[in-house]
Amino acid sequence: MLEGLRLRRTVLPAALALLLLCARMYAEEAEPAWVDATGDLGGDEWKAHGPWKLACIPNTGEVLVSMVGLGLWSSTDGGKTWTRMGKEGSRPPNQGQACAFVFDPKNPKNFWTSGMYHYGVWKTADGGKTFERLGKNDHCDGISVGLADPEHKTLLLGLHEQARSTHKSTDGGQTWVKIGDKLPEKTNHSSDPIVLDAKTYLTNTSGWLQNVPWGIYRSEDAGETWTKMSDFGAAGNALQASDGAIYWPMLWDGALCKSADKGKTWTKLGGPVRGMLAEAPGGRLVGVKNTQLYFSTDGGKTWNPCGPVLPFKPFGLAWCDSRRCFFAMRQTNGKMPQAVVRWDLPEDLAKGFVPVLPGSLVVWNGEGFAAGGGWMNGGKAGFLKAQKTEKKSGDAALEFHMEGVDKGEGGWNWHNWATNDLTDIGDYKSLKFAAKFKGEGKPAELTVALNCGPNKTSSKAVALAAYAKEILDGQWHDLAVPLKDLLEGAKDYNPRNTYEIRIGASGAGLNFSLYMDDVRFDTKP
Repeated sequence: MLEGLRLRRTVLPAALALLLLCARMYAEEAEPAWVDATGDLGGDEWKAHGPWKLACIPNTGEVLVSMVGLGLWSSTDGGKTWTRMGKEGSRPPNQGQACAFVFDPKNPKNFWTSGMYHYGVWKTADGGKTFERLGKNDHCDGISVGLADPEHKTLLLGLHEQARSTHKSTDGGQTWVKIGDKLPEKTNHSSDPIVLDAKTYLTNTSGWLQNVPWGIYRSEDAGETWTKMSDFGAAGNALQASDGAIYWPMLWDGALCKSADKGKTWTKLGGPVRGMLAEAPGGRLVGVKNTQLYFSTDGGKTWNPCGPVLPFKPFGLAWCDSRRCFFAMRQTNGKMPQAVVRWDLPEDLAKGFVPVLPGSLVVWNGEGFAAGGGWMNGGKAGFLKAQKTEKKSGDAALEFHMEGVDKGEGGWNWHNWATNDLTDIGDYKSLKFAAKFKGEGKPAELTVALNCGPNKTSSKAVALAAYAKEILDGQWHDLAVPLKDLLEGAKDYNPRNTYEIRIGASGAGLNFSLYMDDVRFDTKP
């Protein structure tokens, strides 16, 4: 039986996978399996159906579950413990349950949620500590937000199991107007609209209404007119993948339909996967058939099984990037264990879901990797700039100059701290760079640290002398700082969102420059 399960979860190239399979057949260690992540979710008494909606907040390791009649719950420790989100009077009500979540890719503290049975539409800007209700609509299904607009002004909403119910907001959700009445009269439920941009929208029209056709409609004039693009009965939350493709489950059989041209044309995908779909790094699609995960690396053309068999047929599936795991959930008629489960990917499989690391990730070499910006608080004469006269290689080095202070620091960032393209260093082992000191007043201590977004959280600051004893001798030194020295014990630091290197100094009457070149992260310790 175990050999069969192992064979189903092969995802590596055939030759290597066969070797791994043979090794596992004789291994004494148990195969990684789905573990119970229910914990104290929802308290002691659950309402009918129990867990209803599952999602993971990107780049945080935090998982959310909407409980029927019990509100939103969050876990930051992989499902061991759960906390009710929001404050009394400032959160979605107990009545009802979530139907959709939308997360801001540039700031995970911003997200929107909509729900049915009096739930309505809500937004949080502080990671779920407090929520603001948007408008007065209730009994809602899907919500979509124009994320390309940094102000997120355009939102679309569909009401639960109601035809021609699409609503639009152009002021961030404060006010709403109905645009569903512009759809043809004989259309089914328009429950799950999609914002592509401020003018271009999609909506499904499918449901249980008898003798009323299904379809997918598209508007290019902000909902004034709609054109039918397909007869497919799409329903539920669509996946808008990183490559721009849209994957939408269909009613009754749960098969997926796909559009690669912003909803103009649609095709029905074959293969085993039904219903829910998630996207893992590298553009890998992950879905479910019964109790088995399947993944695709070619946009849904082919699917391969992976992972151990689930203990149930899931009602929800989510990929957690920071923890490199999948969460799955089921509905229940009472509180029970294994309502939410987690599968932590073993190392060999994780490589299939996380892009292969280059041996060295360069963030500065004075040439191609030299974009970015910096800051200094090193006195009136302090500055940070590219310096061509003192360089180890390439065209320029970074110069951190501090003068006229007893304590100062400066940082150089290769990404804007709040953007969604921050650097994932979670699988690297060391920070490497070349450094050269030049100055009159030698500092008592020189330190290096890292910063991560979106909250500008700092790692520990470590002394450079621990990695190059003669760092102040005026010569170039190659330093290798183990990332564990920077990250162990650093509260709330997320290495997968790193964007900046920071230099600090202290001493009497600082007057020096520290030059840095060839800054990179390495897979070697």
